[in-house]
Amino acid sequence: MSQNSTISKMETTQTAVDWFYQRILAKDIKEVYEQAKQMEKEQIMNAWLNGDNDSMYEPSELVKQSEQYYNETYGSNNQI
Repeated sequence: MSQNSTISKMETTQTAVDWFYQRILAKDIKEVYEQAKQMEKEQIMNAWLNGDNDSMYEPSELVKQSEQYYNETYGSNNQI
């Protein structure tokens, strides 16, 4: 597997917290909160994936492992 398959280009990304702050006055705060939690989960999983540059696993297996890492680290009550 090439290194480029799990590493994305360096670009400015809005964090879940920044996104949440910009929408804090939205009409449905619960919906905004759930979307922010999903963004946070994706950011954590992507960071985990990008840290495994030389993996011998298939990309689909790495995604499963990153989700397992998220669930074990942050608990099932944080699942979206």
